Amino acid sequence: MRQSAAYDVVVFGGGPAGAAAALTLSRHGNWTVALVARDGGDEASSRRSGPEAQTLSPGVDALFGYLGIADAFASAAHPRLFGTAAAWGSNVPRTRDFIFSPFGAGWHLDRRRFDRMLTGAASAAGTTILDAVALTDRPLRFDQKTGTWGLSLGRHGGVAGTIRTRFVVDATGRRASLARRLGVRRPRIDRLVAVTATLGQPGAADRTTFVEACEHGWWYATPGAGGVTVAFLSDADVVRKTSMTTPAVWERALASTLHLRERTRGLSLNGRLRIHAADSSRLAQAAGEGWIATGDAAAAHDPLSSSGVPRALASGASAAHAIDTYLRSNRCDALDAYAAAQVRDFDAYARMRSAYYAVERRWPSAPFWSRRHAHT
Repeated sequence: MRQSAAYDVVVFGGGPAGAAAALTLSRHGNWTVALVARDGGDEASSRRSGPEAQTLSPGVDALFGYLGIADAFASAAHPRLFGTAAAWGSNVPRTRDFIFSPFGAGWHLDRRRFDRMLTGAASAAGTTILDAVALTDRPLRFDQKTGTWGLSLGRHGGVAGTIRTRFVVDATGRRASLARRLGVRRPRIDRLVAVTATLGQPGAADRTTFVEACEHGWWYATPGAGGVTVAFLSDADVVRKTSMTTPAVWERALASTLHLRERTRGLSLNGRLRIHAADSSRLAQAAGEGWIATGDAAAAHDPLSSSGVPRALASGASAAHAIDTYLRSNRCDALDAYAAAQVRDFDAYARMRSAYYAVERRWPSAPFWSRRHAHT
């Protein structure tokens, strides 16, 4: 990047929310936009708060069409997802076949490849991509007189340059690194984490996603580009107490499941276990003068909801519309409305989350489940 540059909007975070915001602003708003795609805490970094293999449910075609990425997504040829199954509240799995969905099948996503596609689409629309840089430790200040931010970006311990911008977007995932530097609190409903691993080789399992509850939390397995991604989810203290970050313990626990042990029989652990944040949380304030948070940075949902990528894309596009209105009018009404919508949406999600966890009553005294039943 140049030593000094100016943009209308700078987006921090190259995951789906950040890319969707940049893409919408560049394509539909004709603003000058920079996307800091590899900030240390963003959704596309190696520390992403989720595994590389994820699923995408049917029904996102209209959203892809609006963002102008339908053809690029189709050409990427992600494997189709034909259904899901869950042993939840009972030992008997319940299956949802997408053949009965009016939207057709879903997809198994390679998130790295999907995120690169989104960043490429944003670049093609006119967004400037700033890779391998991050904000320095200098204080963030919004200049009321000029209506701009002065941002200092660094690379490999040095200063790469400065940026002046009218607006900044926090799309850095659950870390919400930008908003937190502005002093915004982030309350959490729980301390859920995912301990994930890749088993076997590509094509080693069927093309459905399986969820199975257990005494200390729950498991899911989904096929991915490098094999089968398997994750154990529980609260951080339960994970520590049960030593589930130890590969041998994790493998024994998987072998003790009723259904997943059969679906993963004969598959070996590839690489190491990874730990990802999976808590349900939201910012106390999702927008303010000259800034906005989107995607998981604004509000993060339990992976059980299976809404991550579509919600992130929709959130990024919605944030972009609020920014567009703000930049044209210099009024915060649209930002306030966006922030209020984030609160309403999260409250609705929290009620749905409680209802879904209330279904599972087989281990009422186990800490993981008793916490989730406390308010049901």
